[in-house]
Amino acid sequence: MKKTKKYIINFSEDNNKTIVTRYLKENFLMKSKFFILLYSIYLIYARMYIYKFNLDISLMKKVSLETSFHFLVLYFIILLVKSKEIMILEKEEIIIKKFFTFICYQTNKIKVSDIKSIYYETNSLTGKFNIFVDMTKNLKIRTKFKEFEDKIYYFGINLSEEEYREIIAKILEYNEELNILQGVKNGQYKNTK
Repeated sequence: MKKTKKYIINFSEDNNKTIVTRYLKENFLMKSKFFILLYSIYLIYARMYIYKFNLDISLMKKVSLETSFHFLVLYFIILLVKSKEIMILEKEEIIIKKFFTFICYQTNKIKVSDIKSIYYETNSLTGKFNIFVDMTKNLKIRTKFKEFEDKIYYFGINLSEEEYREIIAKILEYNEELNILQGVKNGQYKNTK
């Protein structure tokens, strides 16, 4: 049984660079409206319950405030997971841009010469706390940051292994003449420098 892809990955060539764009396939706006509608129904039900049993109005305010905080955190996580990511491959650098809805909130420029390894990390917690485990499934680029310190950049929240292989193949194809990434060991492509 073949799994359907939730995300779409586009590869495009433009002026000596390759652009990898990854975004959600489904219409997130409709799901977002449905999520807000469910939360509104919950608040109406909570208020009706408080009025039915003649409970204190301050209890209603407390319930509304506490649940709205949880709602906002969950909604923020959902928006983050469903937002767009762009990786721009150039000869000397890789640029990763992350978007929260339509706003670019993070841009990372990575020098190709500083890349130590690119890998996909699987998590042993699969099945437990799925939304958080899915956020850790992504392509990781480890770079030399300081003399004794490395920095890790992430691309592709909830990335499947197939998508990882697709992106790695594109990176290797694009940078093949520079011999930047060679060798495969347990799903890791390491720099040979």
